[in-house]
Amino acid sequence: MITTKKERIDEVNLQWFITIIYASDLAIKTMKKFIENPNEEALNKLVFAMRKSLYNVKTTLSPEDLSLE
Repeated sequence: MITTKKERIDEVNLQWFITIIYASDLAIKTMKKFIENPNEEALNKLVFAMRKSLYNVKTTLSPEDLSLE
């Protein structure tokens, strides 16, 4: 379990490294935007980019459909 700010930063750095090795260009660019400005919209766009990159998921959902109120 991640409990400190340092652990969160370390985890983001690890995930960034894994992403730049294995993910598509779109997923890399989208993750970079999320890391630079973490917000719900950026996270939702990242989810879509990763789903497409990893599983070639075809969906009718939009990033707005993932937003929680």
